[in-house]
Amino acid sequence: LMRGLFGLEPVRNGRVRVGTCSTGPTSSRSRDAGTPAARWRGGCGFLSEDRKEEGLAAALSVADNMTLSRLHGLGPGPFVLPGAQDRAATRWIDRLQIKSQTPRQPVAELSGGNQQKVALARLLHHDVDVLLLDEPTRGIDVGSKAQVYELIDALVSDRGTSADAARQPSSADRAAGSEPRAVLMVSSYIPELLGLCDRISVMHRGRLGQPRPVAELTEHDLVLESTGATGAMGAERPARPAGRAPRRQRPRRQRGNDPPPR
Repeated sequence: LMRGLFGLEPVRNGRVRVGTCSTGPTSSRSRDAGTPAARWRGGCGFLSEDRKEEGLAAALSVADNMTLSRLHGLGPGPFVLPGAQDRAATRWIDRLQIKSQTPRQPVAELSGGNQQKVALARLLHHDVDVLLLDEPTRGIDVGSKAQVYELIDALVSDRGTSADAARQPSSADRAAGSEPRAVLMVSSYIPELLGLCDRISVMHRGRLGQPRPVAELTEHDLVLESTGATGAMGAERPARPAGRAPRRQRPRRQRGNDPPPR
């Protein structure tokens, strides 16, 4: 589903609409209307669950991975100045507290948690409005998970309220910026969903259920829905037709070696 929303898988039915950009199987606006490039231009970014194979270019530097999707403004015309690219990367390294020696350090040398922050920094550098996060905390340490949770919460929060204005902004708040964004997240870790999400939909055997407020759900409810056991648990045993006696079990025929019945 997430890959289809971002254009990595074909959409056979329906439409994907982000703001004023709408694409689908019958869209004829342009040839690349349903491609990832079109999603980037429409303000939609994707974080893959497989950061080693799809999420990051391991042979490139931290600065390259952060800025490759949006090189505009990093040099005159079609050129990219390494100094401008390093300054743009340093901004996100500081805001997300990424442990990196320099912006030119190969991203493969970073820990899993810092690599995930680099992948998230690319979405923030591109300034997307909708973030599609597929298993955003898979394979990272507990401390990095807490920082990712704080960042996601800051991305969707409205900073214009009096309560937010009164408190001291955290590093995640400064990284997220002042405009709230939309986050669509997929996770197999149920406590993570209950702690972060406003609404949750469960997909079972290719069918997506109706979204429900997280306040109405428990971990037990989500486990039942994800296994398809909701209907089976709540179904009542059918009543026996009136006037029909229960079927009696026939006695087992005695064999020569069996002991006589008592």
